Amino acid sequence: MRAVTSAVFVEDSPRNVALSRSPQKGVGAVSEASVFSHACTTPPWRDVMSKHVVVLANLPDNWDSYGASSVSLSIANAALCFVESVSTSRTPQPAIVPTNDGKLQVEWHTQGIDLEVKIISQSAVSYSLEDSRGDFPSVEERELRYDLTDLQRAIMRLTARANVG
Repeated sequence: MRAVTSAVFVEDSPRNVALSRSPQKGVGAVSEASVFSHACTTPPWRDVMSKHVVVLANLPDNWDSYGASSVSLSIANAALCFVESVSTSRTPQPAIVPTNDGKLQVEWHTQGIDLEVKIISQSAVSYSLEDSRGDFPSVEERELRYDLTDLQRAIMRLTARANVG
């Protein structure tokens, strides 16, 4: 069984984060290191979210008793990187849930906006979006690779609406 004990943020460019394995903690372990902060852009829930992702990365195969796959370290890392890249200090905290195929889904359900982003790989996500107010068009399911511009716009709108009330 692989053990992930906490999230390690590695900053190789502003706003990039990553989980990494620590040989000091044993095979497959992830250990805690200092977190680089972005004073103006880091969400206050970042540490709580990273600890939750660590818990999800430790789920075993069949965690749901229906044959679900465990979450890979690369998917956990991709989820952290994605959330870090699209969030600001004012972005509402997303829910992060495992899917039965070993992926993670990042979800926001706030102020009439339902945004669900499935992390497919380090370079691909799929998302669906529904806005009950109709301020921007719904998206049934769309896959994005590398260019997250449309998704970043949706999250900016979600953030703005959540901070207005």
